[in-house]
Amino acid sequence: MKFVYVLTILSLLLLVGSSFSGSIPVDDPGLFKQAIDYLNAVADADTMILTVSGGVYTTHDTSEYNIIKPLTILAAPGLAEKPIITHSDDSTNVIRMFQCYNSLTIQGCVIDGGHELSYGLKHGVTIIPDPDGIYSIKPGLNLTFKDCDFINFFQDKDPTKEGHALYFYREIPLIGTVRFEGCTFKNIMDEAIRMTETEKYATTRVLDSLIVRNCTFENIDAECIRFYGDKDTETPDAVVLIENCTVNNCAPRFTYLKNNAGSQVRNIIVTNGRMSVRRPDRNDYVMQIQGVGSHVSHVDTLNLVFNPDAKKEFVVDAVKGGAEDLTTLWGFDPMYVDAANGDFTLKPESHAYYSGLGGVALGDLRWATNAPTVIPFTATIEGDGSLIYDPEKEGQVFDPGTTVSITAVPDSGWSFSGWSGDLTGSDNPATITVNAATSITAIFVQGSAGVAANFNMPQDYALGQNYPNPFNPSTSIPFTLKKAGTASLEIYNLQGQKVATVFNRRYKAGSHNAFFSADGLAAGVYIYSLTAGDFVANKKLVLIK
Repeated sequence: MKFVYVLTILSLLLLVGSSFSGSIPVDDPGLFKQAIDYLNAVADADTMILTVSGGVYTTHDTSEYNIIKPLTILAAPGLAEKPIITHSDDSTNVIRMFQCYNSLTIQGCVIDGGHELSYGLKHGVTIIPDPDGIYSIKPGLNLTFKDCDFINFFQDKDPTKEGHALYFYREIPLIGTVRFEGCTFKNIMDEAIRMTETEKYATTRVLDSLIVRNCTFENIDAECIRFYGDKDTETPDAVVLIENCTVNNCAPRFTYLKNNAGSQVRNIIVTNGRMSVRRPDRNDYVMQIQGVGSHVSHVDTLNLVFNPDAKKEFVVDAVKGGAEDLTTLWGFDPMYVDAANGDFTLKPESHAYYSGLGGVALGDLRWATNAPTVIPFTATIEGDGSLIYDPEKEGQVFDPGTTVSITAVPDSGWSFSGWSGDLTGSDNPATITVNAATSITAIFVQGSAGVAANFNMPQDYALGQNYPNPFNPSTSIPFTLKKAGTASLEIYNLQGQKVATVFNRRYKAGSHNAFFSADGLAAGVYIYSLTAGDFVANKKLVLIK
């Protein structure tokens, strides 16, 4: 048996080429598993280069791709199409593609669980104890995925069955870093990334850090990212950073980060939601983070869908010491080029440009490729107070030439002192026309002395008439909230069927404008309905085409 294995390795070397600089080129996609087995067996090579453009790298073997020693899988530079990795198990018993006992890096590849040469895989990458006890999981192993597409994970190609791109099983040792950079997750019928066993088993932490950056999620049926810390607040938690993600046509929950102190979520766009098929009990919110020091900010949502019978229905929630920045939660149209066909490129006039933390765009930055025409507007507050804009600032920008009235509202025990930067003086409200990058500072001082605002908070709720009306394809809908809280604006046809959710999120008290794009709706008369607490108001709008 050992002699046959050696002959197989020697034959593989003749077919894929000699090892060079610690790597082997794999020119025959049918030898993918043999190449992994070879790299697991030798000491002087740890990298395979997939050289066939669009080649389907697979196997008919009846075991998973076991990663026994550190392995790197790279697409060769300059390929017209990404190589595709799948598994064509003849027995149909293999449900996991990669089973990792050591570090794995994959770059520039498609990992396809539902390829036509596959029977339909449940998991893309797993960390699971070896049921046969032959291999052990190496503590501190790392998983790194760059420029990869994880697609079509639902067992037996049945879209009602479970599927995950990454899945951690129970009772595993502490590993190192899991990193997704520039990756796409599409058609996954449960959580895309799931690490949730710490509360059920004696595991205080499954990894040192989880980083998900510049990724796009499309048609995910449960959470895009579901991650648990442990209940013991005295033990260290993982470093979790989720930033610059675009989420479209997914079930409501983008992230559920449970009992993990210090988690950071920012620069996210979530649009065009749908109800979960497999997890109807989770159709209740977009993000929840838990733990001291956890923070979520710079989030734009549009056309969300929630279960009307859910006990919770909110966009962002931060509990157990977490916090959300309500001043950077928005509900504007990010203006994709063609969302229906998977093109989430931001149009030049998108308010997602400059609106992320640090002035970057919101969402996956791979889609932020146009030269923006909007103007960045930065406002800093010294002391304790807030600012109200007319027209409302959607994102961290204004359209060029916009004349803005800004009212400084001091907190209790503070007063407004004046403006500095590109706006000076002490007028309150003050007016500025935005034609170039603008930066202002509102200065508040303690005590009652200062400049009073000629401003009264609204005394009631109100829903205004949309403008323009009739419209095609976009219109603005004004509304006023008496006090801060969660509000929703929904669109119904004349048969009483809901056809769109413009927003469902928390707003500050004051006057606001919502922007509704009716792309995909037929011409006709519709009802728009505002709900805020016990207040409900309805008006008609007319779409022409």
